[in-house]
Amino acid sequence: MLISDSGDMPAKASSEEVPPADVPLGDRLGEIQYNSYSTSGNISQIAKDQLSILKDEFLRFLKKQLKQAMIFRSLNKSSMR
Repeated sequence: MLISDSGDMPAKASSEEVPPADVPLGDRLGEIQYNSYSTSGNISQIAKDQLSILKDEFLRFLKKQLKQAMIFRSLNKSSMR
């Protein structure tokens, strides 16, 4: 644990020191949009890769949400009886 010069408060780790975290879908889409907006050239390979990752992540998210919706509907129907 790192100790900062402000007493007993631990110092916060920099982004290089923390393990990679999942990137929110909106952040990933925003990066693609931001980096593509200011260029008149072809879409970069990095942007294409990010879009591919975004599609995969969104499909997993959508499947999870649809499963939750089905569970909710079945619970709702059983409570109406």
